[in-house]
Amino acid sequence: MHKIEVVSAQISSNQHRCMYIFQARRASGAPNQFSEASPVEEIYKEATGEIILWLTSQ
Repeated sequence: MHKIEVVSAQISSNQHRCMYIFQARRASGAPNQFSEASPVEEIYKEATGEIILWLTSQ
């Protein structure tokens, strides 16, 4: 679990491409500090990759 929540999501597409835009924030109750091994940016990148994988497999 990444302990983030999606504030908004937008999906735009045409015949050539799809674009996904997510606005997210740290979930309430999540720790205020992240360890050196998992900086916030990396957590967001990992979560975004999982969301995109889920969307494209539908």
